[in-house]
Amino acid sequence: VSPRYTHPDLTIPRTRTITVRVVDAQGAPVAAARLRGYGRPAGVIEASSEVDGTAQIPFLPDGEYTLRGEARGELQGVTVFHVGEDSPSQAVTLHLTRRR
Repeated sequence: VSPRYTHPDLTIPRTRTITVRVVDAQGAPVAAARLRGYGRPAGVIEASSEVDGTAQIPFLPDGEYTLRGEARGELQGVTVFHVGEDSPSQAVTLHLTRRR
């Protein structure tokens, strides 16, 4: 018989996976964009977009997040999004524009 661990005060928060769609000013997908952000209570989050311009960010607890992206040394952008039961979707679009 294997041991079993129970703890009545342990609460595991619900987490969600967010899909980030990274696009340029014309709406075209941006591959290999570096994404870095932060939020409470998750702390720092990092990801990179795939060839189709999407990135998956798993295990985000409910809260507000700020996500910055940059690509090709000339594109940058920022977005703020909310994760929670009242979120309209589990997808976020990050628009990157040329640096000024």
